[in-house]
Amino acid sequence: NTIVAMDRLPSREDFSDQSSSIPRRRRKVSFDDTVKAATIPSRFAYSNRIRTRLWSSSEDIYANAVRNEREYVYDGRNWRSAREEGDFLYCSSHSLSMEEELMH
Repeated sequence: NTIVAMDRLPSREDFSDQSSSIPRRRRKVSFDDTVKAATIPSRFAYSNRIRTRLWSSSEDIYANAVRNEREYVYDGRNWRSAREEGDFLYCSSHSLSMEEELMH
């Protein structure tokens, strides 16, 4: 298992399952001389209805973070063994609640 220090971002080598003796191809980036530009409206240009569909509230972000942490713990704190949502089961969270929750 690879241990990644918390004071830096992980590099490709931290997650590589391949031997370092395999030569890697150099990747190249190029840009076209012709580009299309589009104006992106300010967030204030959208109605409240559209804004709520484009951006999450702080409450939603927090609830998602809590759910993600629970899922990560369930998967053994190993991103390689993490399950996709399609592999989850639907389960009612409370017998009196109509709300369903995805479960591993």
